[in-house]
Amino acid sequence: MPPTYGNRYLCSLSGVSADALDDESAAYVGADDYLEDLPVGWARVTIETRLENPDWHLLQAARMGLVHESVQQMGDSPQNRRLAEILVDGQLSGAMDSTPRFISTREEVTIASVYVGHAMAALGMDSEEDAEPVAEPVAEPVAEPVAEPVAEPVAATS
Repeated sequence: MPPTYGNRYLCSLSGVSADALDDESAAYVGADDYLEDLPVGWARVTIETRLENPDWHLLQAARMGLVHESVQQMGDSPQNRRLAEILVDGQLSGAMDSTPRFISTREEVTIASVYVGHAMAALGMDSEEDAEPVAEPVAEPVAEPVAEPVAEPVAATS
């Protein structure tokens, strides 16, 4: 969730804040607009990361230690090593099945409008000026003023 403070958004880069869209403006946000009440010009960035799970590594180290101990007790041979692996895997199967190798994280941050161009440039993306517009704004045609005909004075005839 992007950092907010009441009805204000906080820029994750600078700490600058801005008011969320007011209720009147938010009423014009379309159903397919997933930015909710994010201020105009601001960006929401999602950062997804995959990391190695440290618990998985601990389990692997424990497995290897238990296999090594078992082989030492039974005698070192390929058959005993395989038997030790089977027995240890059986002992740890519950923990190993419930411990994923990777951990995924997801964080949403917001960026103030004045920093969006800098962030996009730093990421090697097109800046706002070069980006394709999502929707063309519809301009209302402006009626041109029509000049009123000026009545010419009627010449007096004698």
